Amino acid sequence: MPVIKGGEGAGLHLKQGGQLTIVNTHGSQVIDLFVHNAADLGETMSIQHSRNVWYRMQPKTGDQLWTQLRRPILTVVADSSPGVHDTLFPCCDARRYEQLGVKGYHRN
Repeated sequence: MPVIKGGEGAGLHLKQGGQLTIVNTHGSQVIDLFVHNAADLGETMSIQHSRNVWYRMQPKTGDQLWTQLRRPILTVVADSSPGVHDTLFPCCDARRYEQLGVKGYHRN
């Protein structure tokens, strides 16, 4: 299983029916996840569309994550976290850190 260090990223191709396990080794890091349909990279996972299906803010085990084309792209099969997932704020980037007052480079 590959390990991705904090502040770094990686990509992988997950075949239909495959599984991805995400383990937050430090327990408090934010993990940004981007998911694209390999057959159409313009189709991406959309947390806004997913929340609309769930009728709540947080995903639960068994919930599907949906694309902007309103098609399921992932299913949550287990969640060993405390169950608190940020579904409101965008992923971290340099501009966000600048708006928060961070001077200079900050890994994100």
